[in-house]
Amino acid sequence: MDLCKNRLVSGGRDCQVKVWDVDTGKCLKTFRHKDPILATRINDTYIVSSCERGLVKVWHIAMAQLVKNFSLPHQHIC
Repeated sequence: MDLCKNRLVSGGRDCQVKVWDVDTGKCLKTFRHKDPILATRINDTYIVSSCERGLVKVWHIAMAQLVKNFSLPHQHIC
């Protein structure tokens, strides 16, 4: 999980990355991987998420679009 202002990003074994409004508790957006999520980070513009397979995805929050993805060797994934 990671927090930026009033938004929280979470990821888990369900392969979903979710953006939450901390004030209301509502899920604002959902992004998907094909494998369980290991790490997430958020800033004002982007979410970065990584999964067990070593795939890292960069999402543009407002556009709800994947803007980049790449693979890392498994030992480099947090």
